[in-house]
Amino acid sequence: MASFEQAFADPTRGLIVDPTTSGPTLLIAFGGIASQIGGVPPFEFLSVVRTQDARRVFVRDLDQCWYQRGVRGASTNAEETTAALRAIIDDTSPSRVVTLGTSAGGFGAIAFGCAVGADVALAFGPQTFTSTRLRRWHRDRRWAEEILTLDALDPAGVVRDLLPIVKTSARSPRPTQVEIHYGAAARIDRVHAQRLRRAANVTVHAHAGGHNVSKELRDRGELDSILT
Repeated sequence: MASFEQAFADPTRGLIVDPTTSGPTLLIAFGGIASQIGGVPPFEFLSVVRTQDARRVFVRDLDQCWYQRGVRGASTNAEETTAALRAIIDDTSPSRVVTLGTSAGGFGAIAFGCAVGADVALAFGPQTFTSTRLRRWHRDRRWAEEILTLDALDPAGVVRDLLPIVKTSARSPRPTQVEIHYGAAARIDRVHAQRLRRAANVTVHAHAGGHNVSKELRDRGELDSILT
């Protein structure tokens, strides 16, 4: 089996299982734009949890459309991605499932964490909506080129707003606990985070910093305690 790092050289592989880790917890990490986690290469970021008892799976959106075209080599849409992740969960039978991501990866962590019934979805500076209406209303003008890719998709089955998904999870017998961390200096990240507080299963934490808050937390030595 190819090593975790070598697998990233293959552009046909969007879902990578790290064969070197084990433990009762399954950590599913979602890459953001350029497949990074808050500006940090994923294997460097995830080395923080290497010594903790967690199996690691990395999911990357090589088409850069908030995981709405699926994950290369595993799925062609969000529904199939959910099925692929559930298959990994069924195969490993973990005692705890945690999804993790920053920015667009945070969108994935929340969306698929709720879809598979993860115990916790941990997101740093996530987008929680990509719809044209909400982006205009909140003056979110970021990633215009990637948004055009989303706009070109058939809207059927495409997720553009996480609030209904999170609210549905909150009403389930075993809701996914959604934990959002954002940089207080990034106005639009605050907007994306705070709007999900309308769901009972969401907690929001503001930190010093901007959009790359996960990297800044890591550099200040605060990230390890959050992940632990």
